[in-house]
Amino acid sequence: MRSHLTLLGLLIGFVTSGLFAQEQNLLNSANDTISSPILRIDQQWDTVIDLENYLFVSYSPAGEIPEQWSKWEANSEVNPRQGNLWYRFVLANQNPKEVNAILYLHDLPEVTVYHRLNNDPALDTTLAGTSLPFSQRQLLRGKILEGIGFSAQTQLALSSGTHQFFLRTNIPFDQMIRPQLSLWPVNTWDTETTAHREHYLLWQGILFGALLILSLYHLLIFLQKGDKAFLWYALYTFLCSVILLNETGVLQIFLFTEHQQIHALIKESLVLSLTVTILYFLFMRSFVGLSQLLPKLDQFLIRFLWFLGISGYLLALIYWIWGSHLALSIGRIFPVLTLAIGLYYIIAIIKTKDRLANYFILGSIFLVLGVLLNTTFFLLSSYDLIEPLPFPRNYFTEIGIVIEILIFSNGLGYRMRLQEKQKQYIEEINQAKSDFFANISHEFRTPLTVIMGSADQIKGNERERTLIRRNSKNLLGLVNRLLDLSKLEAGTLRLNNLQADIIPFLQYLTESFYSLAESKRIKLVFYSEEKELIMDFDEEKVQQVMYNLLSNALKFTEEGGKVIVHVCQTEQHGKQHLQVKVRDSGIGIPAGSISQIFDRFFQDATNSAKIHQGSGIGLAFTKELLGLMDGAISVQSEEGDGSEFTFLIPISKNAPFSTPASNLIQADLAKDQADTTGRPGLNRITTGEKDELLIIEDNDDVVSYLQSLLEKDHQIATARNGQQGIEMAFENIPDIIICDVMMPEKDGYAVCRELKQDERTSHIPIILLTAKASPEDRIKGLEMGADAYLTKPFNKEELMVRLEKLLHLRRTLRARYADMKHLSDAKSDPSRKNLEDTFLQKLQQVVATRLDDPTMGVVDLCRAARLSNMQVNRKLKALTGKTPSQFIRSIRLQKARHLLETTDLNISEIAYDVGFKDPNYFSRSYSEEFGHPPNVTRK
Repeated sequence: MRSHLTLLGLLIGFVTSGLFAQEQNLLNSANDTISSPILRIDQQWDTVIDLENYLFVSYSPAGEIPEQWSKWEANSEVNPRQGNLWYRFVLANQNPKEVNAILYLHDLPEVTVYHRLNNDPALDTTLAGTSLPFSQRQLLRGKILEGIGFSAQTQLALSSGTHQFFLRTNIPFDQMIRPQLSLWPVNTWDTETTAHREHYLLWQGILFGALLILSLYHLLIFLQKGDKAFLWYALYTFLCSVILLNETGVLQIFLFTEHQQIHALIKESLVLSLTVTILYFLFMRSFVGLSQLLPKLDQFLIRFLWFLGISGYLLALIYWIWGSHLALSIGRIFPVLTLAIGLYYIIAIIKTKDRLANYFILGSIFLVLGVLLNTTFFLLSSYDLIEPLPFPRNYFTEIGIVIEILIFSNGLGYRMRLQEKQKQYIEEINQAKSDFFANISHEFRTPLTVIMGSADQIKGNERERTLIRRNSKNLLGLVNRLLDLSKLEAGTLRLNNLQADIIPFLQYLTESFYSLAESKRIKLVFYSEEKELIMDFDEEKVQQVMYNLLSNALKFTEEGGKVIVHVCQTEQHGKQHLQVKVRDSGIGIPAGSISQIFDRFFQDATNSAKIHQGSGIGLAFTKELLGLMDGAISVQSEEGDGSEFTFLIPISKNAPFSTPASNLIQADLAKDQADTTGRPGLNRITTGEKDELLIIEDNDDVVSYLQSLLEKDHQIATARNGQQGIEMAFENIPDIIICDVMMPEKDGYAVCRELKQDERTSHIPIILLTAKASPEDRIKGLEMGADAYLTKPFNKEELMVRLEKLLHLRRTLRARYADMKHLSDAKSDPSRKNLEDTFLQKLQQVVATRLDDPTMGVVDLCRAARLSNMQVNRKLKALTGKTPSQFIRSIRLQKARHLLETTDLNISEIAYDVGFKDPNYFSRSYSEEFGHPPNVTRK
């Protein structure tokens, strides 16, 4: 074993000595073949010497010492960009004493310095470079400040004689290198660099501390207020402070002490700059409220920031892994791109003339000005157009950042004061609104008391009395809800708890909706896992919660559906709770609306055409009531698959024991709503040869009221929703339609549009009757084809006059169409044609093509029109006042009169030509149509 180790040691020694000998030979050959200019220093040397005029350079991909060297050209860059670059210079110390010097290597990442004195074959080797871990660096003269920074340097002890230096620089990443090598006397280095760096560190330290405190302050404000503008600003100022600290080199020595390569990558790939740019734009977006101020530009900015972040960090990762100079070059386009985008947004924000945005604009201008000055002086000094500045040019950017941040901080303060004023204003408005609701609610109670009392005093007219009582109670319920809302906002609504068994109480409330559920053909089920549950509860508040949830469930569930009330006891957060679930099989809630369903006055726009919605305060009121009881409510729903509302009330037993009252207002309301006395349903009220009126309305009381007004003069049919109304109109072809706007399935506008665009029903006059009274709603209704638009509450006489005038207009139109001459005029002038003309011309054409066929009859007209016998009969009767048979006969007789006037055919021949089998019947029909026999026309 020992012999093996000895053999291995000899082998390693042989290889090492061979490599060393090879390197020595190459250095000797380089020394023999190159005649370098010699840098000479004497005893009076005290100035910095630029080594550019003394350098030779060569490139070696594998790292071996090159054989060919070339003179370094001043102000040039080395190419190729990656590999091992070699520099060589010769220095002669003419002093008899040793001279201490600093070899300044600027920002070369990895440098191996080979040094020999005179022709001594021995080589001294020193490591240096910005990527060298600090544990391997020379901390000059024991002062840590001199070792801080991005530059690399090494200390040289130059004895008297000629010194040859070979510098091998490893460039691990694909980048251009412009070495700025210089030789410094130690005393000059101490005087110029250390003193300057101490002042620079003092300035940077003060600035870093101020920005860090500012960042923490605004972070605390964000945590208190939740305003994202303060969060983005806190992160922005923090990262600015990190960048400033990084410029001092402190991060290098303390955070990346042994990982300088990582620090160089972060610096080169502009990761910090990219991140601070993204935070700058995010702060701008929140600070000026870009989503409200310029919504389209806000959407573009979001997409741009995603692009900037993903592509920028991806390029940094590529540069990190493969050292691609192309990735670095592309990444350096981003600052130019973001500057252009930032200027564009500043100009766009200026045009808005928003006062708050002025702070952002002013601060940004100072920042851009500082960056531009920094860049300008860098370019001018790079091309030796100006003398170097007496201070670091970074001061321009840093002063710009300081001014910008001071302005931004002032702007945030102004924004905070503005928000406080707005909050105070909103609180005052809410208080005024709450007072108004309280006052108006009390004012409503007086006339309601009179109305309800007077209704009880009226003798007879039971149907009208029922309508008055039911709607008075509904209005009283709404008034009470408004009053409770105002009390909730004012904090004066109190619980009146009693201790009782809540299960039968909940069952009673549910059963009070059975009649309403049965009338809508909905199955309502109450199921409790507990036979008895004694607890404290406020019966009035619980009844209001149950009424809101059950009425909504029944409202949004279609016929044939199901509503289940499930009651159980459950444990939440270590405490027992009553849990009630109200599950329906209705239309469900869209996913985008669930988060807003408990917001006050929220109404789902996507369901507005499907079903009539209320005021938007029911669920909000329910949530606030449960909050008052220390309870909670949640919802689970899928559109088209129903909803499940679950509320919890903590179980306690502190109130006095009692029994819930049975005279419940809301329960009575539920029963009243289910009262089917006088309810129209889908029935048809027939009273002789009256005009048929179709009422499309989802409110039963309004239908009952309209029936009481119109049933004496009209034959009435009713539909509960828009879709049902359209189907009934197609099937029955009524003479006139009264239609509500806000209805389930389809609203009144959709009803108008479909009926007016269909050939079967285009002639039917439609009156829209609705509570939507704005000019825009009226114009929209008329544009959809409505013949009249009345707003609730409507005047009875106005409705009667409108009906009579529209029916009179139909009679006038009927007389016009009864004259077949009108159809000929419309046919010759296409601009005068409408759906009615097209319909009649189509039927007229069917008759004309088979005029001499006595078997052609009503069936042929129905087949041509693709309508039922009843539909053709109703349509023709409405347009011409004639039945289909009379319509066919009129066309035959019109043709017969034309033949009598223009030909010499006898009457019998003409009768056969126009489809009559019997000339005598023809003569009688002719006399009925024109008032005289055929022979009079012939004369």
